[in-house]
Amino acid sequence: MFFVSSGVGPYAGQSVHFRHYAPDKLPYAINRYAFEAQRHFGILDARLAKQKYMLGDHLHPSST
Repeated sequence: MFFVSSGVGPYAGQSVHFRHYAPDKLPYAINRYAFEAQRHFGILDARLAKQKYMLGDHLHPSST
């Protein structure tokens, strides 16, 4: 959960903001946040290619 809330969410959001909504197109900001968003999604892709959940076998407490 921390990975999503401190990494994927903020970097993906900043990437979209600087690429599409910022009044000034700043190449440094666009490139930095696009790179970090791609890096975070790459970590998710690699992990989920090997297992069904990010944290391994996961059962929701209400399903036991």
